[in-house]
Amino acid sequence: MREVCTIFNGPSAAFQKIIDEENKSRDTILNLRDFVKITDSQDSFNIWIEERKNEEPCTFLGFGESFSSIREHFIDNLPEILWNLIELGYINRCYFQNPPINFKKELKRKFNDNLSEITYEYELVTKEKLLNIYKEYKQEIVGQDQPLIEILSTLYPLINKADEKPVIMMFFGPAGVGKTESAKIINNSLVRGELFRQQFSMFQTGEFASYLFGGSIDSPCLAKDLIKREGNVILFDEFNRCPPTFYSAFFQMFDEGIYVDKNFEVSLKNSIIICTANYESRGEILSALGSPLFSRFDHFISFNPLSREAKETLIRNKFSEILKSWDADDRNILQKDEILKNLINHADSFTNARNIEKGVKGSMARTLVLNMLEEYEKGINV
Repeated sequence: MREVCTIFNGPSAAFQKIIDEENKSRDTILNLRDFVKITDSQDSFNIWIEERKNEEPCTFLGFGESFSSIREHFIDNLPEILWNLIELGYINRCYFQNPPINFKKELKRKFNDNLSEITYEYELVTKEKLLNIYKEYKQEIVGQDQPLIEILSTLYPLINKADEKPVIMMFFGPAGVGKTESAKIINNSLVRGELFRQQFSMFQTGEFASYLFGGSIDSPCLAKDLIKREGNVILFDEFNRCPPTFYSAFFQMFDEGIYVDKNFEVSLKNSIIICTANYESRGEILSALGSPLFSRFDHFISFNPLSREAKETLIRNKFSEILKSWDADDRNILQKDEILKNLINHADSFTNARNIEKGVKGSMARTLVLNMLEEYEKGINV
């Protein structure tokens, strides 16, 4: 028998592109979810068989998200069912995206030499892309020039890297000084897809265990999210919120670029994994994470508290940016007022970029409200 089954590991857009290219004859498509409904009863399955007898064979598609809504015992029996339908001429080809481990093993056992497996190739790092990081970073991040050099120095070896082990970085320092934004800039400069970002503060301990190690096949899990990521830059935000009892989940991922849970296996080869945390020093990181996990990080990059000069620059930048969001009349009022001067005089009262933005917005809004009320009172008293 010819090759009749393809397993694809990767994002949905790339999976769809393969289907479109290989199904140029526009065979009838049969989706996994629809097939589950067809086989829900013997009568409906018999009707489907009768209808297909005089039709051309169809192409069978199993998208990754389909596996979450199907009973596990059906998934276990599916390879045998499909093999028989292919031999009988009802199905021409099968394509599966990001199938569970056990299903993939059974497919390989049943289809043997008639099966191929494709793993999505993510974009490589180039000098041009590193320069893009430099240019965007200089435009967006204020007061963190040293982290920029360290980031570029960490990523530069990837240009000629033969080793497929992922690069693991920890961005640490105060909140709101550019750690997460730096990860976004790296992603935007290196890849076309969205940044894969998981915020660890969103989880409670019980659901975190299921998410990291895998629960039932229909439950959310990190492996399932990772396998369909669009880019190869991965951000674990607020990594310090991960309970120490779960650190073992990252050992193989950081070491070998492989992540395995109860149901799925994911390749993270050549990926860039960034963890952010509000630790103050490497010593604090070592104490919090312990040596086994600490030693698996390639680089620890410190983001410093904002200097007075950096705060003033951020205030000016945010004032100019936010000013554009108001209408012409409001802009005229705001430019006449001494808001910017007052904000710069009180720059030391701000601690990070987030509360600078809030402070600028708040001061502008307060000025406009007071002006509105003043005009209203004048109207009343005329």
